Amino acid sequence: MSKKYISYVTSNKIELLSILAVMIIYIINRFVIQDIHIETIQIFIKCYLNDILCPIAILGFSQIVFKWAEIPLQKYTSFILFGLICAIIWEFLGPIINESSVTDLNDILCYILGTNIYYLLNKLC
Repeated sequence: MSKKYISYVTSNKIELLSILAVMIIYIINRFVIQDIHIETIQIFIKCYLNDILCPIAILGFSQIVFKWAEIPLQKYTSFILFGLICAIIWEFLGPIINESSVTDLNDILCYILGTNIYYLLNKLC
């Protein structure tokens, strides 16, 4: 492997791992977990799990782009603001674009939770 590739992977380790983890959890959720017949778990998984996972993946990808542009997010307030912007776009503009979408304020809380999870992972690793 080239030094440039190794440097790229090591400098974006948490970002790449978060994207990979979200993809794996999403696939497991989509094909295995959603079939659980315990009502409260099923409601959480169908309605909120993806809204928690989404900002983790978006932030992972965005941080790679921000690092490339030499303006990575570093402050907690920057992460939360970015997560809120994504939530607002998805929850308020989504229904305008797609009539089957609905605005759910609980989804915004899920986006904030996902953003906090990503932030904590970013700080721990």
